[in-house]
Amino acid sequence: MLTLAHSPRGSGISAVRALNREVVSATSDGDIVYRTKVVAPRQQGLIAATGEPASFEQPMTGEQLMLEIDRGNLTKVRVLLASGVPADTSMDSGQKTALMLAAERGHVSVAKELILNGADPNGTSKLLGFTPLMAAAAWGQADVITLLISAGADVDARTVTANAVSAIDIAQKRGHGEVVRKLLIAGATLPAMVDPTRSVLELAASNAIRQRGEDGGQASCVIL
Repeated sequence: MLTLAHSPRGSGISAVRALNREVVSATSDGDIVYRTKVVAPRQQGLIAATGEPASFEQPMTGEQLMLEIDRGNLTKVRVLLASGVPADTSMDSGQKTALMLAAERGHVSVAKELILNGADPNGTSKLLGFTPLMAAAAWGQADVITLLISAGADVDARTVTANAVSAIDIAQKRGHGEVVRKLLIAGATLPAMVDPTRSVLELAASNAIRQRGEDGGQASCVIL
């Protein structure tokens, strides 16, 4: 990366510096040992004249973390967390935490990394009291549900809205039967049954059919 060279005997130090070179030492005979200061062009990300990758210190931000979580980029998420970006970073004025985003996207490895770095599986959003478990339930992310339960997520946590709901309420209404099953196994309280003649799993199955008919596919939003 650094080029070492010897100048001809008698060359002046000022002349060497004028060539953007840095003096390393000078001998008693007048020889000067210097090295070239290499300037890396930022737009290319390479050390000039060498082609070697250049590294620059850039501030790591919560916005970058949320972007990489959304993409499911575990490697970059690890780099950002290691740089000091908090695992409990949030967006939308605190309405969605990093773990909630990973949960709704179904990025199990990313969610696990966040938890290992201090993200609270029971952390809530401002105003609504939404949890990562609810986010996973809303989008039918059964594998994330398993992870969050194993990390200590409260299966009976409820929102702080007027019509307070839990993760199993959301999953049942959105027709995510596998999520409902996992929550029941974990001990979640049964939601209030509109039709007591049918099980919560049957209701989830019928709601899944209704959701497909209304949305043409997977649910795109959550109505609390």
